[in-house]
Amino acid sequence: MKKLILSIFFLSSLALYGQKKATKDSFTAKIQELEGDINHDGYPDKIVLAMDTSNTATPIKTQVFLSKPNGKLRLALSSTTMIEPHFPLPNFAIENGQLHILADITDGHANYTFRCRNGNFELIYLEKGTWDGKNTTTETQFNLLTGIKTEQVKALGSEENLQERKTTIRINPLPLLQELNQFDAPSFRLNKTP
Repeated sequence: MKKLILSIFFLSSLALYGQKKATKDSFTAKIQELEGDINHDGYPDKIVLAMDTSNTATPIKTQVFLSKPNGKLRLALSSTTMIEPHFPLPNFAIENGQLHILADITDGHANYTFRCRNGNFELIYLEKGTWDGKNTTTETQFNLLTGIKTEQVKALGSEENLQERKTTIRINPLPLLQELNQFDAPSFRLNKTP
């Protein structure tokens, strides 16, 4: 009887240990991986998007690694709340030392531009196109460095402006990628920016 109880205890502890180890890092399905110099130090940095396929909600982990002079990478950002697990997924790109994220949002698309400064990724430019569901589209550009926000309302399929609004909105400090929960969140929509 003693051996039976010890055997059950031993097997159950093995099963629990195996489950803990399996769930430690289950973001194994790589979605996108790209390299480029984000922080202007001359060394290639890396961005990795990975999906947890073992979870029914399929969360997505976004990781940004910055290179050290010795060539090793250090984790600068890791988030599982930045990207909502739906398709199509946002597209990441590194151009001219800036991180660009093109994402589908409600009734349109948005392009976010971030710069790396002091280890933070600051939102410096937003561009958004939306359709009202009827006959007009609105194109919005917002340069957060200058504070100039331009909105152009156009007839669907036309390049002629029906209405154009230009406003100045100063945002200090700049929104950070580290604080972003989802790309379609109200705090990051162009038409909801304070």
